[in-house]
Amino acid sequence: MKIKSSKSWVFAALLLTILLCAAASYVNRPLPAYIDQPSEQEEISEVELPWELSIYEGENYSFQYPSEWTKTVKNGNLSFFNSDGSYLMFQQSDYQPQINLVTADSIQNEIAAADMQPLSYERLSNCSFLFSYQNNGVTTWEYVCWDRKLECRITLSYPTGASEGAYQALMIEVLSSFQWERQAPVPENLYLSYNTFGNFEFAVPIGWTTSISNGSFCAANTETGSSYCVTVSKTEMTTLQEISQIQYIQNISKTRSNLYIKSFGASSSQITAESIYSLQGEQMLFYHFISLEDGYLYELMLDTPLSKGEEDYQLFKECVKYFRVVKSNK
Repeated sequence: MKIKSSKSWVFAALLLTILLCAAASYVNRPLPAYIDQPSEQEEISEVELPWELSIYEGENYSFQYPSEWTKTVKNGNLSFFNSDGSYLMFQQSDYQPQINLVTADSIQNEIAAADMQPLSYERLSNCSFLFSYQNNGVTTWEYVCWDRKLECRITLSYPTGASEGAYQALMIEVLSSFQWERQAPVPENLYLSYNTFGNFEFAVPIGWTTSISNGSFCAANTETGSSYCVTVSKTEMTTLQEISQIQYIQNISKTRSNLYIKSFGASSSQITAESIYSLQGEQMLFYHFISLEDGYLYELMLDTPLSKGEEDYQLFKECVKYFRVVKSNK
């Protein structure tokens, strides 16, 4: 049986990426935070597959695969092999926060270092990407997605030039059918970042402009004027509970005029505080989260106009929820 499919915008984007492979050229371009969804779905040409497809159902995932391909376990990974040497492989492993640092440049460098030819790379969402490469007459596509607990990888490898269109269509079918029950998903309006110094991850609102300033990570909403900063430093402090509200106000008032505290709470390992201050005649809200762990002091800060920053304020509180120090035994 031949399966015909007509895909929507997501898979039109995938097909566009796949066609870059046929051109056998790698375009090094900036990493988009995500692909914008068009207002109207785009249709792509119908594609025929020479294989019947079945659905494989794992413990928390499922996807389609060619029924006549031989199922086996290769190096502990579920695999399906074709008679021409091509194969489809599924891998699931523990989440590593460094996955959030992958870019087009890092993928290109890693593949080139292995004496292979990079072909393409696309960041598909806040927690997934797709890339391809060639080596010794074999073309390989790898799709990677993750939550804060697990990583999933789907690999399709086949002889270069052999039924190229069929294998491209197969990759689209596999990805369009792929379902995974995420246990620790990341909200679609945030993406995660990871910092090696201090070994921690934190969330950033999608669409905010980012920069590094004086060693701090900063993000800004240019529409509202809100700014969000993340800092980390080594410290000899062993507790935050000894910092009084008066001491806190004295310190923060050095950089924010006419400040008064709305709320303040301190424990041995955390401080959360909300303040109001004036900036060029405008009332501003300052939300401050401080965490002390393993000899490092972490700070997440939001400055937002009181008159129009409510959504940014709620978004920042979501970012605080996704802050965590990565344990070394993970």
